[in-house]
Formats: sequence, structure tokens, C-alpha cells
Amino acid sequence: MLTRCTMRDLLAPLRSPVYRFLWIASLVSNLGTLMQAVAVAWVMTSLTASPLIVSLVPVATLAPVLLFGLAAGTLADTADRRTFLIGTQLWMMLCAAGMGALVLTGRATPTSLLVLTFALGTGAALNLPAWQSLVQDLVPRERVASAVALNAISFNTGRVLGPVIGGLLVGSIGAAPVFFLNAVSFLGTVLVLSFWSGIAPAARIEGFWRSVGSGLRHARDAAHLHSPFLRLSSFAFSASAPLALLPLLARENLGLGPAEYGSLLGAFGVGSLLGGASSPWLRRLIGPSRIVSSSALAAGISLGLLGSAPDFTLAALALFLGGFAWVLSLVNLNIAVQTSVPAEFRGRIIAIHLTVLQGSFALGSLCAGLVAKRVGIPPTLWIFGAGLAVVALATFRQALPEHATAREGEA
Repeated sequence: MLTRCTMRDLLAPLRSPVYRFLWIASLVSNLGTLMQAVAVAWVMTSLTASPLIVSLVPVATLAPVLLFGLAAGTLADTADRRTFLIGTQLWMMLCAAGMGALVLTGRATPTSLLVLTFALGTGAALNLPAWQSLVQDLVPRERVASAVALNAISFNTGRVLGPVIGGLLVGSIGAAPVFFLNAVSFLGTVLVLSFWSGIAPAARIEGFWRSVGSGLRHARDAAHLHSPFLRLSSFAFSASAPLALLPLLARENLGLGPAEYGSLLGAFGVGSLLGGASSPWLRRLIGPSRIVSSSALAAGISLGLLGSAPDFTLAALALFLGGFAWVLSLVNLNIAVQTSVPAEFRGRIIAIHLTVLQGSFALGSLCAGLVAKRVGIPPTLWIFGAGLAVVALATFRQALPEHATAREGEA
């Protein structure tokens, strides 16, 4: 249980007014995004029963990071972040509204859903490095770890409530209104950003592509970043299977409807929320490196349980454990990266971090779909769960960097 001191430390970043308002706006947007995730998955399973095509939904969501992530990181370091972020938010709003229009008019097809999912994912890929780069601009350095944990809590609060609300809405009034509600949810962030003066980028004499190259060279030469990148890629690849295959597992194997499917995602979100909230306490108790290794093992166990689940209850418990482990691992790897780079490279290194994360998740989702097409969903979950156990053992002795920013800045 979190102590009073730890809870106060966790909430400390909210004392910064701009961070507080952006956090609230982000919470609303995350709620809409997770509501839409249920609607997309459910509409897709109503259009096709192919595990491969259904698993392409997360691939289409995350693949843009591979294509545009490094460019987005460079823009995060060089562009006016306020204008840039407003543009990406408006783009995602239009994509969500477009999906709603297709579903409302009965013109949605697997291809059109994947195309618009890719387009919305492109907006998210461009948005994320600039968004995460704001943390150290808005809160003092000693509060960065808590701010990263709060960002995870914001997302996973949406993960708790969004799927449940989305599943209920899809089951009662259909999927189209959920897409339109998600489009509206971006407006709060746009309004907050519109009243924020922004932070001027550092002056640069190198061109765009030289900036991309210098960011890649820094990631290559900064040896302390190699461990978190390796651990992130191996974890995300194996941990991708449950979310990629859950729509079909719920519908075909467990015989559940959209409301129950949303509740399963909500169980994952509750675990994620508690994982994010407990991160500061566990960091003090056992340290970030052991958290990441233990989380990989716990996530592997959750996949084994999910593959063996005969009903909703055991599946929900397995996803609760998976969500708890997933966020603990990602939060601590994120902190290790964000606090280990100088400010002038922050956007590009965060972009590389996100590229590794989303790319590994997308590749893992694709592979999970291919394996499930051959051997079925439960055996696929067991295989990927065993992979996570191997990851836990292989990375147990790998150390994570802690607060290298100050040392590099003083060098």
C-alpha cells in the first residue's frame, strides 16, 4: 500500500498549473481513445473472423511509429511544440470522425478501418515525442519520475473506464457514436494547448536530416541507453499477444459480447492503474531493474492463465495481472530513458524509445496473428507467455540507468 509520503510525491507534479490542466485534458482524450479501441476491434470482428486481419488493427495503430517516429522526435526538438501538438490533435479528431461516418453509413470495410486506423496512428506517432518531451519542461527534475507515473495513470484510467463505457455503448447504441465521442474528446487538449504560450525550441544550425542523424548517433554512442532499449523491445514483442488476440478470444472462444469484452479490457486497465500508482513505492523497495524483470515474469504468467481461461472471471483476473505487470515495466523503462538524456536530444531519444516500443508491439501482434492462424489462440498465448519468462531470466542482471541527465549536462 502506498504510504502518505509516497502518495504526496506521486501527486506533486499536479501542483504545476499547466501540467495539471494538460493532464486532465489528456485524461479525457485517453478515455475517448480507449472507448474507440473497443469499437474498432468489435466492428472488425463483425466484418471478418480472420485472426490475422483482426491482429492487423494494433499493427496499423503502431506501425506509423516505425515510419515517422524519428522525424516526429526531430520535430519535437526543433518545432514550436504548441502549434505542432494542436495540429496532431486536430488530425486525430478528423480521423476518428471519419471512422464514425463510415460505420454510421454502413460503408465500413476491413480495409477502410485499417487505413483510417493507420492515419490516426500516424497522428499519434507524430504527437507522442513532443507530448512526452513536455514533462521535463513543465515540472522540476525531481518530479519527473512521478510525472511519468501520472501520465501512465492518466492513460490507464482511460483504459479502465474507456473499454467498459465503450463496450456498453457499442452494445446499446452501436459503434458509430463511440467514434464521434472520441473525436470530441480531442477538443479539450486543443483548448488547453491554445492558451499555452509554448516553449521555444533550442536554436539549431543543422538541418532536419542532420538532426535525425545526430539523434541516432547519440542513441548509438550512449551505452547506458542500450539496456532499456533491449529490454523494452523483448518485453513489448512478447507482451503484445493478449491485446492483439483478445477480441477474437472474447468473441469466439469465450462467447462474450461487446460489453463483456470491454469489461475484460477494463480489468487490464485496473491492473495498469494500480501498477502505475504503485511504481514510486516499488522503485524505492526493490529498484527499477528488478521491477522490469519481475514484471516480465508476471506478464508471462498472465498469458498462460489467459490461454487456459474457461470463462470471463479467470480471463479478467489474468488480464488484471497482465495490466499491472505491463505498466510497471513500461513506466520504469520510460523513466530510465527520459532521465538519461540531455535536453537537446530529449525529443529524438524519446522518439527512438517509442519506435522500439511500438515497433516491437506491432511486430509481436503480427506474429501472434500468424501463429494463432496455425495453432489457435490459446496455444499462441502460452507460447508468447513462455517467451516473457525467457525475457525475465535473460535480463535479470541487466542494470538500468538512473538520472544520467545531470551527469551529461555537466560534462
